[in-house]
Amino acid sequence: MSQQILLGLWLLACLSATAPLPPPEPNPPSWPSSVTVLGPEDDVGNLTARIAALLSELNNVTTGHYSSDRKALLFKPGKYDAEIKVGYYVQVLGLGERPEDVEFASAWGVYSEPMGAIPDPGSLDNFWRSAENFRHASPWGMLWAVSQASPIRRIRVDKDLELSRKGAWASGGYMADIQVGGMTKMGGQQQWMIRNSNISTPDAADLGGQWNLVLVGCTGGPRETLPADGSKIALTNVALTPVVAEKPYITIDALGRYSLQVPKPKFRSVGPAVEATTSVPFEQVFVARAEDTSSAIQAKLNTGLHVLLSPGIYHLSAPLTLSFKDQVLLGIGMATLVAPNDGSPCVFVESAATGARVAGIVLQAAFSFHSQSAQLKRPQSSLLEWGRPGETSGDPGNPGVLSDVFARVGGPDTDRSIGLGAMSVLSVGQFFVDCCGIQINSDPRPTINPDGSINFHKWHELIKDSKLPYMTFDPPQKKAAFAQGCRNCYFAPPRAWICATPPCCATRYLQQKYGPFKKFQISKDDWLPLMLERDNPHCPDFLRGIWWMKDNIANETLLTFQDAAWRPDGRFGTKDTGTNWSTGTNLLGSLLASIKKFPAGFQVEPGANPKWVGLTNGDDWIYVLGEEDKGKLLYPDGTPVDFIVGEDLLRVSVSGGDPYTGVFYQYLVKRVAFKDCDGKVVKTQYFDELVERATRPTVDGCCCNLFLCTTSDEDYGVVYDSLDDTQLIVYNQDKYPPAPSQ
Repeated sequence: MSQQILLGLWLLACLSATAPLPPPEPNPPSWPSSVTVLGPEDDVGNLTARIAALLSELNNVTTGHYSSDRKALLFKPGKYDAEIKVGYYVQVLGLGERPEDVEFASAWGVYSEPMGAIPDPGSLDNFWRSAENFRHASPWGMLWAVSQASPIRRIRVDKDLELSRKGAWASGGYMADIQVGGMTKMGGQQQWMIRNSNISTPDAADLGGQWNLVLVGCTGGPRETLPADGSKIALTNVALTPVVAEKPYITIDALGRYSLQVPKPKFRSVGPAVEATTSVPFEQVFVARAEDTSSAIQAKLNTGLHVLLSPGIYHLSAPLTLSFKDQVLLGIGMATLVAPNDGSPCVFVESAATGARVAGIVLQAAFSFHSQSAQLKRPQSSLLEWGRPGETSGDPGNPGVLSDVFARVGGPDTDRSIGLGAMSVLSVGQFFVDCCGIQINSDPRPTINPDGSINFHKWHELIKDSKLPYMTFDPPQKKAAFAQGCRNCYFAPPRAWICATPPCCATRYLQQKYGPFKKFQISKDDWLPLMLERDNPHCPDFLRGIWWMKDNIANETLLTFQDAAWRPDGRFGTKDTGTNWSTGTNLLGSLLASIKKFPAGFQVEPGANPKWVGLTNGDDWIYVLGEEDKGKLLYPDGTPVDFIVGEDLLRVSVSGGDPYTGVFYQYLVKRVAFKDCDGKVVKTQYFDELVERATRPTVDGCCCNLFLCTTSDEDYGVVYDSLDDTQLIVYNQDKYPPAPSQ
């Protein structure tokens, strides 16, 4: 049935219905900037370079891994000569009714290559990406070297499909409705799930793989089930898929009007096939944006509309609830739903919503603040709940389906999962990582509440009783034991930005990999506004600007606070991997290794004039120096420490969050630049001191007996796989010779 007839029937139903229906949504929709729609007419000039520039941050393992950006590339029917490297949080979608309607004929086509050194980590960090609904006509085949949460669907590959790069580790993966013209090569893949596909590789030795392969409803695969005697590979082959419904997808017609195609359930199926679908015009589909509120999206769902979540991060205040039969919630571009802070799920599907589809979304646990008593145990919570216990178990002839739904759970929210009450079919992956929320140490911290927030009242009691000598300034950055603990943590951006002659080991590596270093030099006049360009209005004013950890053991490290994710009340912020710490995504840099794994939370002391900012690990604190502290901050010999109110903060660390253990780490954090009320960058008196420090020559040629002193030149890039063209390693300040007099 044509789309025009369907639209006419829908309008007729609107006129005859007794209950008012919502006005039609725009078709074509107004796509946000996170969606790029391309046609054959755009494949002029160098489309490959344009796409590479658009995805540059997400194709960098350092800046892309936990980026806040999400992208979807939508290709109209036609033939393309472009090459598309698919990075983090990127989805490539053909808009044809059949996969063959969109064709990529270049040498690489659509591909994902290992983002780490070979063999380790190889492709082990290749997560959170996908590609669907096109023909891959490259004469060299298709490379999709990924690990988890990186599915491919509805693709016709003319030649070989390679799921790992030779010699590189990989740990995927999932594919469905794939037709391979050559052979399918697992290579070093540890595990893989293949459903309703023709893989054209009947010999298990040709298929390869390492540990565990599962084929369901496939043709052209090995018929036997391994492991046989002496084999380490478990290969399971189920001849028929008992019941499944393929993932919904988007199409466009010759008039530029969009439709949502909802494949119908099929039973005891085998191989890829042209799907029977229910075609829903976009007049019945609400296209949500990340800035839309939970209530605004829910209002559309409550009218019976389907919802398409455009790429972005949605911070929910309440669950998105599906209540209607056959209702669809589809995300594109790895749309991410962050759970409400009250412990409720991201998505709830009512038992009555038989045949509902939830697909293409990342569910992410949130850090929760609870008002209940600290003695009350937080109730167990879920990220997605389907049906209510004790109610109908759904319709076996019209099952509800989850497709490409990834649950990221970490930090204090490890009690969250996916709850199923009324489902007939489940196709879902749960992805447990330590990248989301805030990591709270398992051992008790005296000043940390059970919900992970800081008890400032208790902190003041403890420091008063223990007489914590935080005002005795004796920065212990020379302690070798602490330096050992910071191995592979810190990088020095200022030397790369400011100094014309970087240290030799980094120079040799950069020249070998990229060519002359000067080609990648960032102008000394450019890096300040770049590092200040992200500005959260909820950041407390006393934390704004670029801060220099002068007395830190990594004494060229810089930090910003105003680009953290701050609550509207300015009392809590989270430094994630989209913000500057050492460097950030807007400087093509890396973050501290510890921050990459455990996003840091900052909680500001309540009151009009806060004196303490606590990190939610319980160990690390920032003291806000004021005029009343002049003459009180003293060196061990009793000499006053010179500081400038508003430009200096005092960092204090105590072991195990317990002030009774004493201060084991301490330094001043100095503001070197900030933006005034007119948006102009202002340099403080500390800026020139930073430049002088960063331009001192290094001694001993390379590593100066800190961090990488045992790493050879040829291994430098492997050990520092996150090193890029703007970064150099930090050196102990005591190893610097005096600054040149000229």
